[in-house]
Amino acid sequence: WQVVGDGGLGAALTVALTARGQRAGPHVLEPDHLVHLAALELPASSDDALAALRPALESALKLAQAHLGAAAPPRLWLVTRAARRSPLAATLVGLSRVLRAEHPALRCTLVDLDADSDGDALAQALLAIGDRESQVELRDGDAWVARLARLPAAQDFRLDAPRSGRIEDLRHVAMRPLAPG
Repeated sequence: WQVVGDGGLGAALTVALTARGQRAGPHVLEPDHLVHLAALELPASSDDALAALRPALESALKLAQAHLGAAAPPRLWLVTRAARRSPLAATLVGLSRVLRAEHPALRCTLVDLDADSDGDALAQALLAIGDRESQVELRDGDAWVARLARLPAAQDFRLDAPRSGRIEDLRHVAMRPLAPG
C-alpha cells in the first residue's frame, strides 16, 4: 500500500494497515494499492476554485498516469472528505469515474470519508471493499455503496427526503394511488 498525501491521516492509515499485516507507507516499491489522500482538505467553496483544486487533481492524475503502462497496475484509491457537499471534491468523483471507464486495469475506487473517519476506519474499509465497488462512502462507522433494490410491483411508494439532506436518510414510504381525474 503506497499512501500518498495528507500527513496526519496518511500516517494513521499506514500504522493501521501495518498493524493488520500489510506492507504500507509513502515509499513502498511496486505496491499493489495506491491510496491518494491529497484531496482531503479541499474547501467547500473557494474564490479561486481552480487554485484550490489544481494540486489535488494534478497529483491524482499523475499518480494514475505513472502506473498506466504497468503489466499489472496497482489498484488506485481516491479518498475525499464530504464530496457531496463540496463541488471541488466532486471533481475527484468525476475523475474516478473517468479512470474506471477508460482505464479499468487501475480499478479506480473512490472512498468518501465523513468528518469522523480516522486511519483505522479507512484501513478497515480498504481491506473489506471488494473489486466490484467503485464508490464507497464511510458514514458514522458504516460503509455505504450504491445498490438498487427491487420493490414489489404492486406496491406504490414515494421517496421521503428528510430535512437532514443526507442520502442515507432517504426512505420508501407506502402511498395510496390517486384516483384519476
